Amino acid sequence: RVLQSDDLNLTDGVILCGRKFFDGTGGNNHAVEHYQKTGYPLAVKLGTISSEGKADVYSYAEDEMVEDPWLKNHLTHFGINMDGMEKTDKSMAELEIDLNQRVGEWAAIQESGSNLTPLYGPGFTGLVNLGNSCYLNSVVQVLFSLSEFENSFVKKADHIFDSALPEPTQHFSAQMAKLGVGLLSGDYSKPTEDSKEETSQGNGIKPHVFKTLVGKNHPEFSTKRQQDAMEFLLHLINLVERGSELEAYKIRLAEAEKTGVKIPLEEIVRPRVPLLACVQALANPEEVQNFYSTAIKSHTTAKKQTKLATFPDYLIIQMRKFKLAEDWTPCKLDVAIDVPEILDLGFMRAKGLQSGETPLPEDSSNTPRVHIDENIVESLVDMGFSFHACRRAAHATTGQNLEAATQWLMEHLDDADINDRFHPEGSKPTITPSDELVAMLMSMGFSKDHAMKALRETENNLDRAVDWIFSHSGEEEIAESSTNSGFRDGSSQYSLSAVISHMGTSTNVGHYVCHIKKEGRWVIYNDEKVSLSETPPIELGYIYFFKRI
Repeated sequence: RVLQSDDLNLTDGVILCGRKFFDGTGGNNHAVEHYQKTGYPLAVKLGTISSEGKADVYSYAEDEMVEDPWLKNHLTHFGINMDGMEKTDKSMAELEIDLNQRVGEWAAIQESGSNLTPLYGPGFTGLVNLGNSCYLNSVVQVLFSLSEFENSFVKKADHIFDSALPEPTQHFSAQMAKLGVGLLSGDYSKPTEDSKEETSQGNGIKPHVFKTLVGKNHPEFSTKRQQDAMEFLLHLINLVERGSELEAYKIRLAEAEKTGVKIPLEEIVRPRVPLLACVQALANPEEVQNFYSTAIKSHTTAKKQTKLATFPDYLIIQMRKFKLAEDWTPCKLDVAIDVPEILDLGFMRAKGLQSGETPLPEDSSNTPRVHIDENIVESLVDMGFSFHACRRAAHATTGQNLEAATQWLMEHLDDADINDRFHPEGSKPTITPSDELVAMLMSMGFSKDHAMKALRETENNLDRAVDWIFSHSGEEEIAESSTNSGFRDGSSQYSLSAVISHMGTSTNVGHYVCHIKKEGRWVIYNDEKVSLSETPPIELGYIYFFKRI
């Protein structure tokens, strides 16, 4: 398949991919290797040929762009009618402009060129980049700037350390407390003799043990590859919640044992987009096609609107800047976000059932049978997509072929619920585990509770049930409490408190830094370097942290 970025050798007509540029973009140097073998130096970039008689011609012998006054005749020799061509790819001049914009992004976010004042002491401790660990450094810095994390881990550090014996390196809360104490104590953030020099990198902390523990058994975070900061934030919050539930369970267990009750242990020039406009777009009513209504016992068109029942203490907003390009390669939207210091989300407060509204009735037993082609699901799973995403695609393209289901899936990869458990409207979500499969899992050494839950989650698929149990091996089954802990609620107004920014063209490459607002001033945390920010690049943020006023 010929790509628009391929080069056509003007001597022998061979078409090969072009040069690889220093930033990793471009081709794979096959055209260069062809020149080294044959000595044929001139090549034209196919995607730049236009009917105006212009195109990018490169001389590998001179290693620079050249003009070919006979280009039209040369192309005609190879059967290419230049008059009928249309430019489809960027010229070298346009690529240089794009590169300058990307370099400008790096300079703006890191505040390069500014005379930044280094900061030291409690709360101004940097984290050393262990090799593509800037995403971890930025997320951790922001979390420990929140008083709740300080109260939960730093102020209770002594108690946590005592309970972490005999294996503190495998104790999540202990590693969180250790890292928090290091960041907030100031013991690892002291001026050195070369602190005032531009080359000073700061002292900082190397979170080797912490990174190893939080990435344990995770297919991505256990590697040294660059990761997405939002994905890591959600992963870390999940570990914190799991640890909090476990601690609460241990307390209830100890109290229950005192009373004699036993509990089972199995349990640049950029487009500007207002942030408020993005939030309003999320809250706008949207149509849901092919919605099954239990009121009319049929599929129809429904309207859905997203609201907030309660306003949390902290609001985390991820800007969906990453997408797939037309050639299915990951890329990043180069946009600037207008972020207000005060964000009022009063328009998103949910008020429950309104006058004249009635909830949909419960589904009856004679609901229509939903058909999903399991052959299509299996084929999509073999391509590497999640099981529930494949079921969702097969259901959405019922009656069509595998190609249609694949196309639908590619168009909806960015949907927030694409990998969530899928139950089509009109289907019954209740799954009864097979006694035979439960017995087989128990014969492998798993408990009955784990076996039944895994089979429910995987719809009685034995192989996926085994995978599910191993992937959730760290979770503890906790008895449901009769009391409702509820959610904290309050004002709908929030103030901006921190920003995590990404530099680079995709989540697989680049660098993360964070800016945190402390005592009315912005501080930049660039791995181990911590400085007072002069011009915080708020508009270039990837993840925004707001605190309720």
